[in-house]
Amino acid sequence: MSDHPISTTYIDKQIARAAAPLGGQVYDAAPLELVCAGFNMMMLFMRYTRGAAGGDLWFIVEQSNDPVGGDWYQVAAVGQAVVAANADNLDLIQRSIRSYGATAAGAQYFVYTLYLDEGVERVRIPCADSDAQAPGSAEIEAVFTMGG
Repeated sequence: MSDHPISTTYIDKQIARAAAPLGGQVYDAAPLELVCAGFNMMMLFMRYTRGAAGGDLWFIVEQSNDPVGGDWYQVAAVGQAVVAANADNLDLIQRSIRSYGATAAGAQYFVYTLYLDEGVERVRIPCADSDAQAPGSAEIEAVFTMGG
């Protein structure tokens, strides 16, 4: 990738989710697909407004190594169940859903940073609200960079 004419670190900003109501415990049916080939870091600038006390924003980071296909892979969480001396360790790997719990009524703003593995062509972020009765709303801007 060539250097950007203004900055040696090229930055790309895209709307990942326009401001809209969330589905109550139902993820976005057609999340926006963001082209990110050539970048290795994604910062999500997120705004969540809960519908009622106790509401949480659920979001899934999905990546594809195919520029046009329908295969999507969820980011996984890895943890060790037990570490014991003189024994092999068992690592647990599971797809990961992120959850942000609002601390008050009104819009909550936060940033979530994620490194992208080499070969990631596209990203999408389906969202839902944990509250099925009074879901809130969310908006996400994604900034892609060549991070350190």
